Amino acid sequence: MRSRPEPVAAGVAVALVWALLCAGVRTAAAAGGAGGVVLGPDLEPVAGAQVALTREAAAGSGPAAERRTVAAGADGRWRLDGLTEGAWRIRIEAPGFHPAEGAIAVAAGEPPLEVRLRSLEEIPPGAEPPAAETVLAWLERGNELLAAGRAAEARAEFERALPLVPPAERPQLLRAIARTHWLEEGWAETLETLEQAVAADPGDAESRELLAAVLGALGRAGDLDAVLERAAAAAAPARPPVEPPRAGRAGRYRTRFGAASPLSGIDTYRRRFALDRDEIERVDPAAGRYDPAAESFEVYVPPGEPPADGWGLVVWISPSGRGGFTSPEIQAVLDERRLIWCGADGAGNRRHSWYRVALALDAAHHIARLYPIDPARVYAAGYSGGGRVASSLVLLYPELFRGGLFLMGVNFYRPIPIPDRPGSSWAPRFPPPPAEELAAIRHGSRLVLVTGALDFNRAETRRVHEELVADGFAGATYLEVPGIGHYDRLDRAWLERAFAALDAPPPAGGS
Repeated sequence: MRSRPEPVAAGVAVALVWALLCAGVRTAAAAGGAGGVVLGPDLEPVAGAQVALTREAAAGSGPAAERRTVAAGADGRWRLDGLTEGAWRIRIEAPGFHPAEGAIAVAAGEPPLEVRLRSLEEIPPGAEPPAAETVLAWLERGNELLAAGRAAEARAEFERALPLVPPAERPQLLRAIARTHWLEEGWAETLETLEQAVAADPGDAESRELLAAVLGALGRAGDLDAVLERAAAAAAPARPPVEPPRAGRAGRYRTRFGAASPLSGIDTYRRRFALDRDEIERVDPAAGRYDPAAESFEVYVPPGEPPADGWGLVVWISPSGRGGFTSPEIQAVLDERRLIWCGADGAGNRRHSWYRVALALDAAHHIARLYPIDPARVYAAGYSGGGRVASSLVLLYPELFRGGLFLMGVNFYRPIPIPDRPGSSWAPRFPPPPAEELAAIRHGSRLVLVTGALDFNRAETRRVHEELVADGFAGATYLEVPGIGHYDRLDRAWLERAFAALDAPPPAGGS
C-alpha cells in the first residue's frame, strides 16, 4: 500500500539537532579544500577548464570576500586547498561549452565534485537562444563556404541555424542545404531536402521549380506529381474522422470508447502519485473529473492476422493535441513488429497529468477489449513531455505496462543532481513504486530512453539512465542519436533500434 513517509521520530530529531549544534562549534576560519573533475557531455575530460570559487563577504564583522581560481589539468581534474569552510559559489568555463554554475560546501572530507559541461550547440532549458546576429553569422559563413565549394562545412553552418530561423525562411535555407548535397552527388539527400522545403511551404514556387529541375536532371521528371503529393501530405496530414469502435478493424482510424478504464479514477491516481485531493483541486476545479464519451483516440492496426500470442500495443502520450503519428517510418516499424498504436487526442502538455494518465489507461483498456493483446507487450511511449508521463505510467501501473519508450524526455522517482549545476537537482516527479512492485519492474520491464546529442534534455536523460542502472534495472537501454536536437525526427534505423530494445524479451531473470 502506498503512503507518505512517516514523520521523523522524536529521538532521531533530537540527535539531528545535537549534531547540528556540534557542527556549529567549528570555527569559521577553519581551512578546507575542494576539488573535482570537469567532463564534457560524452564524459571526456575538459583540459584547461577555468574553475573559479567565490565566497561572499558575510554581513557585519564576518570574513572578507574570497575568490580563488585554478585550471583543470589534462585529465580534467582540479584542486584548491586552504579555503575557508562553508558555502562557496562555483563557476566553470571552457571554450565550446556553456558555463556551469552552482553552490558547493567546503569542508574536510567532502567527496570530489563531478561537473559535466554542456556543448554550446545545445541550448539548455531556460537559456537564451543565440542572438539573431549569431544566427546571421552562421548563415553568412555557410554562404561563404558554399561559394568556395566546401559543401559539408557549409551544411553544418546551415543546419545549426535551421531550427532557429523563422518558418517563412525555412524553405530558402533548406534549398541551400539541398545544394550542398548536390555538390557531393548525394542525389537522394538532395531530393529529400527539397521535399522538406516544399512541405515547409507548399506554395513556395522556387522550391517546387528546383525540385522539378533536380528530378528532370536525374531522369525522373515523371515522379514530380507523386513527390509533390507526398510533400503536401507531410505539410498537412489528413486526420481521419471519428467513427464507432469495431472489433478486429485494421488500418488507421479515430474513435471514441465512451467509458473509462477501472484504473482511470482520480482516487487511484492520488494514491499512486501520493497526492491529496486538495492539491489537485487547487490547480484543477474539475478535480480530475472528465467525460470519457467526449474523448477521441487515434488508432493504427497493421494489416494481416495478429501474432499467435496477440498484438503488441503502444499507448502513445503526445506533447501536442493529436494522438496519432505522421511518420511513415513509424508505421513501417509498427507493421514489422506487429504493434497496434493508440493515442488520445487533446492530451498534450497543456493538460493536467492526471487526465493524460487516465486517457492512456483508457486506451490500453479498450484496445484490449477490441483486439487480442499480448499482455507482455503493452508499452507506454511518448515524446518530450509525453515521454515524462509515459515514464510514470510504466513505474506506477506495472500491472498494465511492461515497458516504455521515452523520447527526448523522462522523469524519475528521486532527486538527481544536475551535472552542470552543482548544488541543484532535478526534482522527483512521482514517488517510487512499492518495494515488491519495483523489484518486479527491475527484472521484467524494458525501459528505452532516447535522446539526441543536441537535445536540451540529453543530460537529464543520461543521468536517469545511470540511476536506473545503479538501481538494478536490467532492461534499461540508453540510445543517443548523433547530431539531432529536441525537435528533430528519428530516422528509420534509429526507430528500429529503439523499438527492438522495447520489444526484446524480458531481461534475464524476468517474467
